Amino acid sequence: MQKDREKEAQGAYGIRHRAGKVLDRGPLEVAGNKKHVRKNSFRDRLPDLLKGSEVRKIRTRSRLGYTGAVPMTRIGRKVISGESLLELDFLLVVDDVVGDLADVVAQPMSFRLPLGRKGSTWIPDFLVVHQDGPSELVEVKTEKTLHPADVDRHTAIRARVEAMRAAANGAGYRFRLATEREIRVQPRLANARLVHHLMNPFLKTHDLRAGAAALADLPDATDVAAFAASLPPHLRPLALMLAVNLERGRMLAFDRTSPIGPSASFRIRRNSR
Repeated sequence: MQKDREKEAQGAYGIRHRAGKVLDRGPLEVAGNKKHVRKNSFRDRLPDLLKGSEVRKIRTRSRLGYTGAVPMTRIGRKVISGESLLELDFLLVVDDVVGDLADVVAQPMSFRLPLGRKGSTWIPDFLVVHQDGPSELVEVKTEKTLHPADVDRHTAIRARVEAMRAAANGAGYRFRLATEREIRVQPRLANARLVHHLMNPFLKTHDLRAGAAALADLPDATDVAAFAASLPPHLRPLALMLAVNLERGRMLAFDRTSPIGPSASFRIRRNSR
């Protein structure tokens, strides 16, 4: 009887180690239950834009493709997802070269295309919004996909592309078909990757001001090595990063026909200051 009373006093998840001490195992039981842990996970609480798209969630594992995301430095590091390496490269190029970029949205809307008996659905890969000029609906495809060996398949793809163009224009957008022949042009893509890496959001404002001041003592046509030599000693290792960020601020312009690097040349834009 005494043992029964002790067990009842300890509760359903209690263990008595010694007299007067009871360990509550309730939290351990809950932690061991995977359903309770995953029910309200961090992934479920993400805002929709961080999950990837407006129309469907695309940031999922797949054995058939590659998904990822690019923080767009021109629009407040908004995270944009892509469903292939080619799409991610497209985002990097847009982030680097489109100076009037206002917004990018992955898979922004859907259209019904008048193809076949039942029609077909088209979801553009990206909506690219410009500060000046009309917005673009972008479809990213590989050349292999657009030009298959089968003649009937090739004809069907051409008809679909024209239907996409008509749907985009009818909705007031420009249509853009982007392939690797446009996206993976070198050294533009390599430069875009490097610039994205060097656009450091934690770069200090007073360091940027020191870099801008160092430009005053340089000739209009100069290079990163000369720029580094004009910086204070503690900033010289950051010369390339500072130059890239000053270019984004329209204080200089790299020669984009050549790779950007520690010996790259650029021109100082005196009238922008």
